Amino acid sequence: MMELRLIKKVDHFEDVSSFVFEPLEKTSWIAGQYIEMTIGHRDADSRGIKRIFSISSAPFEDNIVITTRFDFENGSSFKKALRSLKEKDSVLSSRPKGDFLIHGNEKSVLFIAAGIGITPFRSIILDLVHKKSSISLEMIYSSRKNKVLFKDELDRIFDSRDDFKIFYTYSPQRIDEEMIVRNSRFFDEATVFVSGPAKMVKDITEECQNLGKDKNDIKRDYFIGYQIT
Repeated sequence: MMELRLIKKVDHFEDVSSFVFEPLEKTSWIAGQYIEMTIGHRDADSRGIKRIFSISSAPFEDNIVITTRFDFENGSSFKKALRSLKEKDSVLSSRPKGDFLIHGNEKSVLFIAAGIGITPFRSIILDLVHKKSSISLEMIYSSRKNKVLFKDELDRIFDSRDDFKIFYTYSPQRIDEEMIVRNSRFFDEATVFVSGPAKMVKDITEECQNLGKDKNDIKRDYFIGYQIT
């Protein structure tokens, strides 16, 4: 376990915020990993005092950032405790872990994200740029039209790289096989990364397999408890 101290909170939308934490001891992580955070609080509901969050900051940014959505009507006691944290408050966390990772031997990757599933991709994309990676990247990102998380930052990055391409799609339209084929020039050779609500990840995995992609070439990051919007 390690201790994290809240530096600041950034509100992206009324129901989506990032929390910037300073690790109180030396730590490191690989872009795409996650932490399991513990916040003890009174009257904890059945969903408990722990929650898994993808790290949305890149390793070179030093601070650990988590980005999450809040359901103000049906939200958990954990999310309420998280939202009530003040600057300099501390929480406990596991050390970063997980295998939703770029290993460096990939020539091309296709990222498919829905909603809050964009969070590990922010970390990975910034890390690729920071390392001046030669990996070619395509991304399909599904979101509500007025709530595209990190859009300005993503647009700046993708506009600056000829070998990066991003396609946005907005609900109620869904990512399907035809959309994948239309927006990926090198699907056959790419490693596919899928992140978002559990049902979306399952559906996209099946669609990629229908298009001939081996399951071993599809990496998945499930966001449990979120719905496709």
